[in-house]
Amino acid sequence: MSLALSGRECVAQSAPRLRMEWGLTAGVSYPFAKFEGEGLTARFSPKLGYSAGLHMALKFSDTFAIQPEIVYTYSKIDIRDKEQDFSSAIKSNTIQVPLLFSLRFSKFRVNAGPVITLMDNPTYADRRGEKTLFGRLHPTVSYAVSVGVCLFDHLLIDARFMSRFNSLENYLSYDAAHEGTDLTTKAHYVQLRLGYLF
Repeated sequence: MSLALSGRECVAQSAPRLRMEWGLTAGVSYPFAKFEGEGLTARFSPKLGYSAGLHMALKFSDTFAIQPEIVYTYSKIDIRDKEQDFSSAIKSNTIQVPLLFSLRFSKFRVNAGPVITLMDNPTYADRRGEKTLFGRLHPTVSYAVSVGVCLFDHLLIDARFMSRFNSLENYLSYDAAHEGTDLTTKAHYVQLRLGYLF
């Protein structure tokens, strides 16, 4: 869910000049991830995470705006390998900047655009409990699409799908004695966000 703040009402109104909308966002995030690798015996279970961020929009008219955001997302994916008697969790802290093009019709809005990843550091604990880098889950450039509705002039509800164009390379090793496995990873994220617009 996500939260947004804005200095003006979020319902589009006729105006001959540029207007600024801003707010805060908060909500839940769920990853749908696919992991593939030769000889891979581990199983991965995504868990519900959360996100929070700053929402801004430059309104050019009643129906069109450019909407940059800064979004922090925490996600977790459990790892379980029964054959190797190993379990851990990939924990990811991500900061991204979506730059969305927004079409608005009365209380409703449709957004789409590129997403720039500024920070992505997924790690897991190996058998010795040492923090180990898994490799990126987000490419530098990905994309997002969303639909939203603005209620009571200031309350924004936004459902968002975030994905990427290509798979990424990752590596999973349980300890120094384990040969490890090269993986290809493709993850998509669904977010439900609430926003309050000032």
